[in-house]
Amino acid sequence: YVGPANAAVLCECHRVPIDDLQGGHTVHDPSGDSYVGEWLGGMFHGHGTYFWSSGSSFQGLFRSDCPQAGVFVVPSGERWELHFDGATHINDDPRAVSVRRIREQQGGAPTHPTTAAVMASAAETVPVCHCHGIEMSLLEGSHHVTHKQGSHYSGEWRQGQMSGNGRWTHASLGTYSGSFAQGLFHGEGWFVFPDGDCFQGVFSRSCPTMGVITKASGASAEVHFDGTRSIFDPALAPTMIVPASISSQASSSSGSVSSPPRISAPRPGAR
Repeated sequence: YVGPANAAVLCECHRVPIDDLQGGHTVHDPSGDSYVGEWLGGMFHGHGTYFWSSGSSFQGLFRSDCPQAGVFVVPSGERWELHFDGATHINDDPRAVSVRRIREQQGGAPTHPTTAAVMASAAETVPVCHCHGIEMSLLEGSHHVTHKQGSHYSGEWRQGQMSGNGRWTHASLGTYSGSFAQGLFHGEGWFVFPDGDCFQGVFSRSCPTMGVITKASGASAEVHFDGTRSIFDPALAPTMIVPASISSQASSSSGSVSSPPRISAPRPGAR
C-alpha cells in the first residue's frame, strides 16, 4: 500500500520521495494503490483520496495517515459516509464510529485524477471553512464558513451542521446571532433585518415563536407567533401583539391582556 513501507516510491507530480512530501501530491504504488491529495511530513494529512487496486476509494479528511471522515465508494458505485475514531491507518482496518449510505451512483468507482484536478475541484464544489480549510460536511467545533448563496457563519458546528452558538449573516436577508441546531435558528436569538428592525426572542427550527420586536424607529412590542412560519417568510405575522407600555403595565399588575390592542402589526420578514 502507499505509505512509509514503500518510501522509495516517488510522487508522479514532482518526483519527490514519499518521506519528503509536503502539500499536494499524487503517488501510485506498485501494488496498484494510489493516493491523491495533501501530505505533511510524508503522511496523508488534509484532504485527499485513497484508491485501492480493488476499485474502491475513500475521499475525505486525513490526519497522520489516519482517515477522520469522508465518503467510501465501492466498485459498484454505492457511496457511504463514514466517520472514524481517527487513530488508525487507512489500511489497518480503521474503526468507523458512524456509517450512513448516502446514495446510489452509476458508472462505478472514480478514475484517478491529477492532484491539481482534485484540489481545484474541491475548491469549486466543496465549501470549506476559512480558518482550517476543512470541508463543511466534516466540521466539528468552532469555524467560519461562507456559503455559496452568499451567507456567512461564524460559530459552532456538530457533524457538519451549524449547531450551538453562532452568528449568521446575509447582506440582503439580515443577521442572526444566537443558538443553532441542525443548521437552523433554534433557541434564543436575535434577528436584525436589513432595514434595521430587530426581533429578539425564541426560535423553533428558524420559526420565531415569541419575543420582542423593535422597529428601527425605536418603538417596540411583545409579539407571539404560531411557530409555523420562517423568519424569512413574507407572510409571517404575529398572532398577538402587546405594545411595550401595555406589556410593562401587565407585568406589574395581577391582570392580564385578554386580546391584542388594535394597532398596526409589525411584520418581520415583510420587506
